[in-house]
Amino acid sequence: MAETWMTVFLIIAAFIAGSVPFGWIYVKLFKGRDVRELGSGSIGATNVYRAAGLAAALLVFFLDFAKGFIFPFFFGESYTLKIALGMMVILGHNFSIFLKGRGGKGVASSAGVASALAPLCLLSSFAVFVVVFALSGIISLSSIIAVGFFPVFCFIFSLSAEIKIFAVAAFAFVLFSHRANIARLFRGEEKKASKL
Repeated sequence: MAETWMTVFLIIAAFIAGSVPFGWIYVKLFKGRDVRELGSGSIGATNVYRAAGLAAALLVFFLDFAKGFIFPFFFGESYTLKIALGMMVILGHNFSIFLKGRGGKGVASSAGVASALAPLCLLSSFAVFVVVFALSGIISLSSIIAVGFFPVFCFIFSLSAEIKIFAVAAFAFVLFSHRANIARLFRGEEKKASKL
């Protein structure tokens, strides 16, 4: 019974931690503005870059990455629990309870979870991101394709079924959260990083 309650506590804690809107907090504290009213309306690193510059974006990316990494790496005793905690962090980030259900797009927090579960696959996906970004200059396109390759690498490296399921679910979350970006990509309206 105690173990069950601890699991429930960890799952709730992971969602709450994921909900902490570091991007919103930074821009509000240091710029006095609501980042949701700027650019894409996201609280993630890319929109923070638009609102507060590169250093702020890197800090926010690191913090969002860290909250994705910490719970599955330190608190999950089984792959099933690790994945459950990781997914709760991503859900919290994308649908923050502190911002009435609004949030980020889950790339940094998903990368944090992936680093705890499948670091080699994450590094391989990052290499894909670098190549696509070098060719296109578009952050959203690079992120979507890189996350799309993550489950592919999980299959290539023959990881556990649980991690493969997580990889596919994470890709689905990222696709859903980037639906507006995808529409702009099809219309040829998505901006390159140099024009953010």
